[in-house]
Amino acid sequence: MSSVEASHECEEITSGMTKSGASYGSRIDQLLDLELPLSVVLGRALLPIHEVLRLTTGSIIELDTKVGDAVEVMVHGKVVARGQVVSVDGNYGVRITHVTSTQDRMKLPGAFKAA
Repeated sequence: MSSVEASHECEEITSGMTKSGASYGSRIDQLLDLELPLSVVLGRALLPIHEVLRLTTGSIIELDTKVGDAVEVMVHGKVVARGQVVSVDGNYGVRITHVTSTQDRMKLPGAFKAA
């Protein structure tokens, strides 16, 4: 399906009515308000069990990323964007530098698939 066809199909859905008389648009608006768990991954490491068992307060785990490398922004275990760590009023934040393609984001587990 081309993006034009998908856009047209989306317009038909949002302008249509359900069998109960409620508009599809109001149903989509409700979906747009759903909150999704978002995670930011600074890096990864593989540790043998014996090293995991030795972890104590103050232990340092070396990650596979370097300071300044882009971090991954994930939704349901799928990378949706990459960015740089920033400080926002004393909290960590992420400045998005790259967003994954729409096709890749639609491959999220359980995402809607057009017939």
